[in-house]
Amino acid sequence: GMAASQISTIYRLFIVGSFFRKDHPLIAQRVRQSIKKGLKLSVLNPAFDDWHLSIENKICLAPSEMVAGLARVIKAVANETNQKVACDFSDLCAQVSVDDESLAVARSLASGRRSAIWLGNYAVQHKNAAQIHALSQEIARLLNSSFGVIGEAANSVGGYLAGAVPFGPIEGRNAAQMLSTPMKAYILAGVEPDLDIADGVSAVKSLREAEMVAALTVFKSQSLLDVADVLLPIAPFTETAGTFVNCEGRAQSFHPVTKSAGESRAGWKVLRVIGSALELDGFDFGTIEDVRNKVLGDSLVVDSRRLGNSLAIDKFALPEAVSGIQRIADIPIYFADPIVRRSGPLQATRDADAPNARMSGTLISKLGLKPGDKVRIKSEAGEVTVVLIEDNAVAAGCLRLAGGHGDTMSLGGLHGEVSVECA
Repeated sequence: GMAASQISTIYRLFIVGSFFRKDHPLIAQRVRQSIKKGLKLSVLNPAFDDWHLSIENKICLAPSEMVAGLARVIKAVANETNQKVACDFSDLCAQVSVDDESLAVARSLASGRRSAIWLGNYAVQHKNAAQIHALSQEIARLLNSSFGVIGEAANSVGGYLAGAVPFGPIEGRNAAQMLSTPMKAYILAGVEPDLDIADGVSAVKSLREAEMVAALTVFKSQSLLDVADVLLPIAPFTETAGTFVNCEGRAQSFHPVTKSAGESRAGWKVLRVIGSALELDGFDFGTIEDVRNKVLGDSLVVDSRRLGNSLAIDKFALPEAVSGIQRIADIPIYFADPIVRRSGPLQATRDADAPNARMSGTLISKLGLKPGDKVRIKSEAGEVTVVLIEDNAVAAGCLRLAGGHGDTMSLGGLHGEVSVECA
């Protein structure tokens, strides 16, 4: 992470895998101010929107090509700075050639006094996320840049600090592992499984097969009624107290603005009762301040040494070439969680419009389709019918179609190949 005040001191920035203006509107505004004062921005992503700021270099590549694209940038940076690529990456870099786009990014990044590499939501949600992370980190090492992840959610960093990760103080499984290996029981905390999990279709299937599912939830929803044996009403953040830690590591505590409704209780109190009933250690918190102090001590700014961004993986390989149409799924700003999905005013905005399928004009003609057509999109998991829009800012051979929405959830995962035909 990096303090927001430091954004104004960066001269060169490379953002990898982000729908930046909608994913991080406040940070985008700071970057925009810095660009006016001379910051140069480069971006690698499979599709672009108008970010309302000037991007010096855009690399627009299909999801399956992003690893190779980063390898080309590493190779170009090493050449520009007369350095050797770390041996983990040398085989991968030997398989790619520097092109004009990667050279332009490398020259831009190497020409500034202070540079930064940021990973966005799309990079984190990508099926090659670990490789993308490690490759971006190598670019940062070669350039002596700062390297950070622009947290996916308001409290991603808080969850990380609390050890809600599989590699925390208590070793565990990640969400994909919990769902792919059938487990006897699940507790869902504030999750609507069809919309809040990357592959909602298979998540719902796994949950249906479990012996017991308990859901701590603010809202009643059909998907929870379908999978859960019990719904325990919890208060939304507006009706309880707690702490968010943002992506610069700043802790911000909040207090309820109104009493919690009916029988609902703060989520941490419900977990405390369950933990105590199961006779587990570490559930004896008396107040929300006790919870906060356990995680953060009494500091307002988190010591950045607790937020390691470094990642080591042992196997690097170019993903296999894909001949079919690849789906690119962003999660629009008002599809992102159960609260915004139920806000009347937010759902009345353009950002909450039902998803359209977006493809380049070239691909639309190649498939014998026309903009405005209704198209049927099929994946391994299922199919959906949506309206087709021409969008030449989508990578060649790809289809951009948002996730996190009832109209598209039956396609299953956010990645992979799809077929497109007239509906």
